[in-house]
Amino acid sequence: MLTLAQKGRLYQRYLCCLNTRLDMIAFTRQMFDQLLDQVEVILHPSGDALLYLIKDDICYLTFIMSIDESNFKSLLESLDQVVKEKHIPIIKLHFHNPIKIPWMPLPDVTHPNYPGFPKDDPRAEWLFAKGYEIHSTEELYYIDLNNTLDRLFDSRVDFYQTNDEDQLKFFISQIHHPEWENALLDVMEHPEKPLLVAKHNHEIVGFTGPLSVETSKRGSFTGIMVLEKARHLGLGTALFHRLAIELNDMGAEYLTLFTGKTNPAKTIYQSLGGKVVKEFYTLKKITGWRSSRVIFFGNRFTC
Repeated sequence: MLTLAQKGRLYQRYLCCLNTRLDMIAFTRQMFDQLLDQVEVILHPSGDALLYLIKDDICYLTFIMSIDESNFKSLLESLDQVVKEKHIPIIKLHFHNPIKIPWMPLPDVTHPNYPGFPKDDPRAEWLFAKGYEIHSTEELYYIDLNNTLDRLFDSRVDFYQTNDEDQLKFFISQIHHPEWENALLDVMEHPEKPLLVAKHNHEIVGFTGPLSVETSKRGSFTGIMVLEKARHLGLGTALFHRLAIELNDMGAEYLTLFTGKTNPAKTIYQSLGGKVVKEFYTLKKITGWRSSRVIFFGNRFTC
């Protein structure tokens, strides 16, 4: 547990980092302390630090407060020692990190989750030198919802109604994505939350939402997807265009979202004028350690 004095010194080091990372949002001291309470911290004698979280046998490298190559690499070596002692098989720098850090891809534009490590950050080479490998390249899109591009309105997409509850339950059983499943189940509990669904042959086969507008005027939605069996019917584009229409009507001025560089769905975002404003690497390091968790199956066990 960090002392108040240690937290204060870390906050000052964090503020120094803001001078080199113009895309970072300046947390208040209270917000920063709340972040520290959610993670583990490795302190370097210089005052630099590394923040990480271990969950489900994955070590999520959350934040490195260092611009010095020697200190940076030393912090990574200390993290290696932690995962060795805890037998953690993988370290990730990834958008799956449960800790979400907001940032600014453009002036006055916020995005709620740092998707990985910036491709244009020269410190990426220091990570590569310590055994981190590229898992994927992600692109962050910005879409101006006040633009004049034509938006499609498709009658196959409409707001979820409670009389479609059985259809939505069946749809949820097919998506196999815990975060989206939880969001959709929450809509069933709170049907006042706006959710758009796409139907094909009288069956829900896609969704986007729930829709909301953040104080920054960013349009917010948990996800967008169409079942495999209903793809190539234009429903993804129809969902996204309707999403833009409704969010703009609710007061949103822009959207930000990220997707894999090779994901063909990015043409949907480009159809509304979406522009790539930042590229990221998601990184992983296979440690070689086997999980310390043991699961028994009768007379057998697996690690």
